[in-house]
Amino acid sequence: MAPKKQNGFMMFVNEWRNRNAEGRRMTLAEAVYHCGTIWEKMDTQQRGPYNSDAKDANAARRDKRGSLNGHGQVDKAQREAAESLMDKAQREAAESLMDMKRTTERLVLNAKMSHDLENAKFVFVAFNYFTKALTTDVYVPAEFAACEYSLKEGIRSIYSTMIDPGQIIFGQGSDALHNSSTTHDLPLPPNALGEKNMVKLYRNILDYLTKCQGEGKTPIVFTPAENIGMVKSCFRYLECEDDSRDGGGKIEVFDIQYLLFILKKEVMSVAGLNDEKINKFATDAFFKNDFFEFTAGIACQISSINTRDYHVATLIGLLPAQTINVYLGSTLRSMHEVLSDNDTKLTGYISFLFEVICGVALMFWVLQKARKELSETLLSADYNNEGKHPDVQV
Repeated sequence: MAPKKQNGFMMFVNEWRNRNAEGRRMTLAEAVYHCGTIWEKMDTQQRGPYNSDAKDANAARRDKRGSLNGHGQVDKAQREAAESLMDKAQREAAESLMDMKRTTERLVLNAKMSHDLENAKFVFVAFNYFTKALTTDVYVPAEFAACEYSLKEGIRSIYSTMIDPGQIIFGQGSDALHNSSTTHDLPLPPNALGEKNMVKLYRNILDYLTKCQGEGKTPIVFTPAENIGMVKSCFRYLECEDDSRDGGGKIEVFDIQYLLFILKKEVMSVAGLNDEKINKFATDAFFKNDFFEFTAGIACQISSINTRDYHVATLIGLLPAQTINVYLGSTLRSMHEVLSDNDTKLTGYISFLFEVICGVALMFWVLQKARKELSETLLSADYNNEGKHPDVQV
């Protein structure tokens, strides 16, 4: 069997997985799917280094294959086996991705063809976890939430529960404590909250999904692409103790971003709008919003002071300074003449002192008003948050 040639895209996928914590949490199939969207947006210059590395790797493989000795047959067999496994993993990743897309499209199109797209129900899920195993794709779940959604009604129902796994993976208590304190802030086992019986919890989740999607159907849930691996692992963690199902009740986890992309296209098609410029990157942007990115329409009123009062106060505060400026400009060349002339010295000092007094009084008035406005805003936020302290960022 001829060895599999390297290509620039897979070199990019491997580098991305090694450099990103998000990538290390993904399976190969999920990483290939995620990196595919990034690779499509890269130009020839950006792809160049990866294509060059792939050519170098292929050349090195040819040189190594040409220099095999008598013991090289074993190395060749091992290499072919490893490459075969790599090919199999890539094929499975591609097939899994295509199956996910086809199934998602079929769900939406079936609802559209039955003229019931607005009432089609989809289940969105999310997990919080305590920790992840260092060498295997195993997450220890801490909390689960799901909601049933339709275009017409929005969120129809919600299911949520905390999870007590009983114990943390040996040697990873520190990682679990750090992850908990920086995310969900839930207590760690043995003080964890929630359901302890994993079999009961998994059956309750299946019952909720069956209630949402109907009997006799494979449960399908949607979550962000970067969380698919983690969500699948958490479901496996819950399922592994339920031996009574004999492999039944498997939950399929699909990409919510692709679902919303297809929904948007089909809704525009039903409305008779042009959807040629719709692409998945626009949909993904909602899930990868930069914290510092400009967002239109988020302005809010920060003061209840009447505009007229504001301008009147500004006029009164600036009036002494403007009066002095007019006086100096119409009668004198400089302040030195004011202070050196005995007839105008007293008038100059009085005007200056009056300006300082007005400025200080205006400053204290503004500070008092600002404190009052801030106190009223904080009290209102406390009331709206039901006693929780508001998160004030400066």
